[in-house]
Amino acid sequence: MKFIFTEWYDRSVKSGCVAEDFTPEVCFNAGKLIEKINRLGFKPVKVFSSCLRSKQSQIRIYKAKGVTDISKIPLGSAHITGEGVDIADNGELQSWLKANVNKLKELGLYVEDFAATPTWVHIQDRAPKSGNIFFKP
Repeated sequence: MKFIFTEWYDRSVKSGCVAEDFTPEVCFNAGKLIEKINRLGFKPVKVFSSCLRSKQSQIRIYKAKGVTDISKIPLGSAHITGEGVDIADNGELQSWLKANVNKLKELGLYVEDFAATPTWVHIQDRAPKSGNIFFKP
């Protein structure tokens, strides 16, 4: 699995992000995250399914899921700061990550519980509040 920054950028633009969303800090965070993901060593080709999100996109996504109370929408999401991405997956990456937890720890990567991500893997390099490598959203 080898990702490049332009792929992250292009996917983010397609999801509605605009120039103002790509601050130097967000781009730095994304570059660091992409480098870590590439160092995992998972070989099959995968594609990003969700990258950077603006706060407006985050609200739109959660409203489409039926969340109407804005206070219940995670506006501190790692997607908004460039510290998290979703990677499309058929279960192969999930299985590989379960068998290679040591690589996640070594690289400082955290993965959302697979029960919440049936067809993708959410990976971030910001530690969740629980501090667990596999965390519940």
